[in-house]
Amino acid sequence: GIGERDGLMRLKTLVEDLVKSLCSTDLRTRCDAIKEIRDLAKESKEIRICIVEAGAIARILPLLSCRVSRTEEIAVDTLLDLSMDDENKVGLVAEGAVDAIVCALKAGSMDTRVKAAATLASLAMVDVNKATIGRRSDAIPALVNLLAEGNTRGKKQALSALCSLCMFPGNKVRVVTAGVIPLLLALLTNGSNEIADSSLTVLDFLSASEEGRHALFREPAVPTLVKILKNGTARSKEHAVAVLCSLCMNSKRNALQAFKAGALEYCMDLMQRGSLRARGKAVTLVKAFREFSMDKNCGTMTSLGKIHRNV
Repeated sequence: GIGERDGLMRLKTLVEDLVKSLCSTDLRTRCDAIKEIRDLAKESKEIRICIVEAGAIARILPLLSCRVSRTEEIAVDTLLDLSMDDENKVGLVAEGAVDAIVCALKAGSMDTRVKAAATLASLAMVDVNKATIGRRSDAIPALVNLLAEGNTRGKKQALSALCSLCMFPGNKVRVVTAGVIPLLLALLTNGSNEIADSSLTVLDFLSASEEGRHALFREPAVPTLVKILKNGTARSKEHAVAVLCSLCMNSKRNALQAFKAGALEYCMDLMQRGSLRARGKAVTLVKAFREFSMDKNCGTMTSLGKIHRNV
């Protein structure tokens, strides 16, 4: 109706005026404007469309490095809200948002870094953005730094972003090279169940790559993963048995180490009670144990073939 159209026109005028204020030479004016835009962006998709169409993104990006901590945080928060709509995810990246967000992720306050990681995770939900973010040489290292240094919220958001980025094969070597494997393994025992689950999700992705397996070979990963099979959540157990499969399929040393740590018993339990994927991985791992048990040099495992011929 007429009233609705008038309301939309007033809204567009308000947004356009606020976006113009973002160009002011007075920092306080810009700070006040971004607060109002952030509040509007949280209200509805229609308002977010108005904000983007008014050219706000290019005006917001410089505020991510304005050296006023609260304003940087609000600016990142605004981009996070705008990124919630799928049609904005590619547009934000096309306008150069990744560079500005990574700068905030590296140099901002902890709250700003947490929101920057959340924004990268949101943008990385689009496949083409996974590659673009990964190609930014300091994006993944900045996420790994947040994983190491961040508070609980920071670790969760860094893991969320890394999970999304690892879905693109070309990013796996970048994540491994950034030194994430020791951090992930430490979080399996020192973090909450939620953080452990997310850490295992990333390890699951990375263990499917040669670089990830080589990095895991250099760490005491197997005993930790077997403990997860015993005590972890259902989701953690699924990821842990998948990672163990990747590590043990072509390594007698790892298979023997997993067997000695009690993995067989936990695999048998997963074959009965685990998810469909967990059951399949458990069967594969037990078969790997059996194959190595037939080698007379794996003395500890020689009885396995006799016990589980039905697998």
